Amino acid sequence: MNKKRPRTKKNNEDNSSDDSEEEENNNNKNKDKDLFNCVFIFSCILPEYFLMIKNLLLPNFISENISLNGLTDLVICMREDIGTTLKVENDEENKIFGVFTLIPFPYYKDNPVVIQMMNMLLSKIENLNNNNNKNSIINILKNKKIGMLINERFVNLPEELIAPALNFVINEMNECIEINKDKNNKNISNKEKNKYNLDYIIVYSRYVLKENKDKQNNDNNEKMDIDDEKYINLVIKENKNKKPKLDSSEQIVFYKYEMENFLKKADYIFDYKLTGGIYDSSCIYINQNHNEIQYMKIILIKFHKFYEVIHELNNLKLK
Repeated sequence: MNKKRPRTKKNNEDNSSDDSEEEENNNNKNKDKDLFNCVFIFSCILPEYFLMIKNLLLPNFISENISLNGLTDLVICMREDIGTTLKVENDEENKIFGVFTLIPFPYYKDNPVVIQMMNMLLSKIENLNNNNNKNSIINILKNKKIGMLINERFVNLPEELIAPALNFVINEMNECIEINKDKNNKNISNKEKNKYNLDYIIVYSRYVLKENKDKQNNDNNEKMDIDDEKYINLVIKENKNKKPKLDSSEQIVFYKYEMENFLKKADYIFDYKLTGGIYDSSCIYINQNHNEIQYMKIILIKFHKFYEVIHELNNLKLK
């Protein structure tokens, strides 16, 4: 059953296309700044995007016991329910710059890649030192109904694109919930009806630790000496609307700006070091010996709070 509606959302960075004179002035300004105007569109996920989706997922799971082919297949499988890509209009290469969906783990509990993902998350928690909230997080992963947000895109895309992309996730999920609740749909199984009856959502993002420097030292690119084990032990905690305690010389730099909003309402968080190297915004491998150490932040957020964060991102976008 095809539950998807057509995508019509566009983001045009040039809103004066009907005014040729102003458009020419804007183009001249952009030439000076080495910028170009483009129209971003949100489009359905298609099977032919397999390799591009896999490349977007690659930096997060390359060193884990996760089948990237299997995870990519699952993302494509979700397209009839929830699934959107970000593209540039009239792009001859038909390249995607982002993919957005949500995977309900209980519905796919027997899927090998979901089993791998759960085992990976549990191993990260169990390998950390003792913490008061460690057992609570393990209990959620083992016994609660959770989904995982897939929110992957090129780095340095305009922030204005993120709220509309996440809107597609919650709007399409709402559509599926309404369809599954429809009493006239006699052929829908109980499993399908409860597909998005979730308790928590997993939100994740890579980040690096940067050293705070005075303005006069901004050009100094020397690496920090990071005590990885000490840092990991500090940040696993129950969220109390506080940021992780870092040394005053350190700051977290996320690959996804909206993580700050999710952090404010997170119920539990934990972090671990990534060992698979560094990738740029085009998913091209960069030798990790010449770049910052990367970490992964995992957020567990209650289902209703997940909605709240996305609504807040919309309000920020409108201001």
